[in-house]
Amino acid sequence: MTNRIKTIIRTALTLAAVGSMAGFLAGCVEQPPRPARVYREAPPPPPPSSDVYAYPLHGQSAQQ
Repeated sequence: MTNRIKTIIRTALTLAAVGSMAGFLAGCVEQPPRPARVYREAPPPPPPSSDVYAYPLHGQSAQQ
């Protein structure tokens, strides 16, 4: 029974040591810088269409 308790204690201490070292090393890591945002102006809108179309209404001829 003593060997089992010693094994459990050794395993627990090893896990605690590894966990604390991992936490310590993770705390030392510097966070990478955020990428700089590049703001671009929106492209100008296309020029308005100057084509005008008229369709005959109510049975009118195409000349009207």
